[in-house]
Amino acid sequence: MMLQFGQIAEHGRKRVPDATGIPALEVAPSEDDAFLLAIEVQSEPDPDKPLDWACHVARLHLMYELPILLLVVCRNRTTATWAAGPFESRFGTWTFQVLRPLVLGPDDLPEIMDASSIAQQPVLATLAAITHSEGEKITDALEALARGMRSLDRDTALYLCRLLEVGLGDTAARETWIRLLTAGVL
Repeated sequence: MMLQFGQIAEHGRKRVPDATGIPALEVAPSEDDAFLLAIEVQSEPDPDKPLDWACHVARLHLMYELPILLLVVCRNRTTATWAAGPFESRFGTWTFQVLRPLVLGPDDLPEIMDASSIAQQPVLATLAAITHSEGEKITDALEALARGMRSLDRDTALYLCRLLEVGLGDTAARETWIRLLTAGVL
């Protein structure tokens, strides 16, 4: 059988995911070591996700010409264990790609409740709130996060609010966060 260009698309293969909607932060500890931190929130294991992640990482690398570190933030231990991979793309016995995301789950970050810590490390505090969003103390953590974000510049606070809203997904914690925002706590 002879293949021609375009045949894959004609057979309805999965479309390549768009990488432009992925939250990402440029990290530049020094001029030579800059990289992009691509942040994905995963609520449960999904067998299709590793291929999407590989596409996202490749596209971001092409778009920004920086090394990409994929950070997968999980709200429970089971998903965090799964998300750590490694995920191998294979043909027969040949492995042609391996993806090993950096994973943060509830066992990897402490709950951050004090406003001074939040003001000093707002990204870490936001990620901690996502990982602990199913915990008993999430309302207290979100209230503290909102207070701590008051000291941030507007763009940073808006970015982290959006990341948190997306990261909380369809949890009760998301409703609490939206209620705090509409009440003007931030």
